[in-house]
Amino acid sequence: MVMKAEDFKRLAGLWTGTLYVQEANPVTIEGRIYDNGTFSISRLGLMAVPVPGYMTIVDGGVRYDSEDSSGTMTFYETPTKWVWKFQGVSKFGNNTVTNELTKPK
Repeated sequence: MVMKAEDFKRLAGLWTGTLYVQEANPVTIEGRIYDNGTFSISRLGLMAVPVPGYMTIVDGGVRYDSEDSSGTMTFYETPTKWVWKFQGVSKFGNNTVTNELTKPK
């Protein structure tokens, strides 16, 4: 979808999904989007530490930057849920990072 700043308000909330880092096992994650375009991602588990980041709208697309990686994001909707995808590069080792999270409507 083509993004506008006000879209962050309707996407705000708790998301769940999977983190894929090149050459590593997939990890279950939880994400939270805030209505100002900031977000946090954390692995599920006892010692989970949220990784903060922020999104910027560029020509209707979304670029992101976090402590761990940077790249692009896309959002789309199905009849029952929102889907949030990341494609980026890790700041530690230059590995490809892909996240996919969903949130019910």
